[in-house]
Amino acid sequence: MGDSHTNWTTMFLHILSLLCSVCNTYGVASTASPSCTSDEYRAGQVCCLACPGGYRVHRDCTATSNSLCSKCPDGTFKEGLSGQKQCSACTECDPGLGLKVKKWCTPTSDAECEIRDGFFCSESADKDTFSKATLSCQPHTIFRCDFWMQIQPGTNSTDSTCTPDVLRFFLRIGSLCLVPLLMVMIGKRYIHLFYVSRYIKLLSCIMVTLNLHLSYYIKLLHVSWLHSTNICIIVPLN
Repeated sequence: MGDSHTNWTTMFLHILSLLCSVCNTYGVASTASPSCTSDEYRAGQVCCLACPGGYRVHRDCTATSNSLCSKCPDGTFKEGLSGQKQCSACTECDPGLGLKVKKWCTPTSDAECEIRDGFFCSESADKDTFSKATLSCQPHTIFRCDFWMQIQPGTNSTDSTCTPDVLRFFLRIGSLCLVPLLMVMIGKRYIHLFYVSRYIKLLSCIMVTLNLHLSYYIKLLHVSWLHSTNICIIVPLN
């Protein structure tokens, strides 16, 4: 009788061992961590609630507590829900690099920079805004163009340049020759009416005109001889 009881006990333990083995085999699959949702992040084998924009994860969740979030410090930001534990530094728009602030940094978004007036950035051909200002811009070159050229203003992506201007060339050449010729004709007409000193002043006026033209002034000059006051007047045309 004792042997029979022992056999039944041994058989029961053996069956129980087999059942436990099967349970353990299927338990691995059943206890695997599920996929986290869009408002969660994975911390080890568990899914924790993500922190909103402007906040970072200060401490991960546990089996008995939720995630602990803390506000981003000044000068930093974090966009949207995430499990980030550090906020990103805001972009600085350095005036020394030819940049200025277009949009200020907030706890949930980065700053945006744009090019200052009078500067250009060759790397920014099709950009007016920079979320990350890592490039340096240069000021537009100030040219003193030749009399037959005109200044082509610079843009955000190109420097200013001097470009040929045919019309300007002929206007300058024409004014250079015509004005002195007219003054000589006027001088011949009145040479018998004025004193020699006045004629000398007339010649001085012509020389001033020539010098001004040879200096390549941008605007044409109109020279008037007022014989009543004996004064040579040089007026820039608008």
